[in-house]
Amino acid sequence: MLLSRTPRVELMLGREAPAGEPLLVGRVRHALSARALPLARIRTAFGLSRSEARLAACLCDGLSLSEAAQELGWTLETARSCSKQLFARMVVSGQPGVVRRILGSAVWLG
Repeated sequence: MLLSRTPRVELMLGREAPAGEPLLVGRVRHALSARALPLARIRTAFGLSRSEARLAACLCDGLSLSEAAQELGWTLETARSCSKQLFARMVVSGQPGVVRRILGSAVWLG
């Protein structure tokens, strides 16, 4: 179901049974870039520093740690150090956890 044309936001509904019990699950899909979101929104939603929020947005947009470092003008070691702080603050174990937390959050709703 199309929720918005500009920016394009869709709602997808599906039946799932993760624990054997049938559920109706809704997923919001959008064509937005996390790097296009206001940085303050990401910072506030997850309690991140400016650097952590910038890195989180890059990772959410599919950049590798190396690509994110290059995009941000950082060394790879700086990106690694910041990523460790980011993972700890978001209580995730790696890059996929950051992506899941951001994509599943309300930061997209404005």
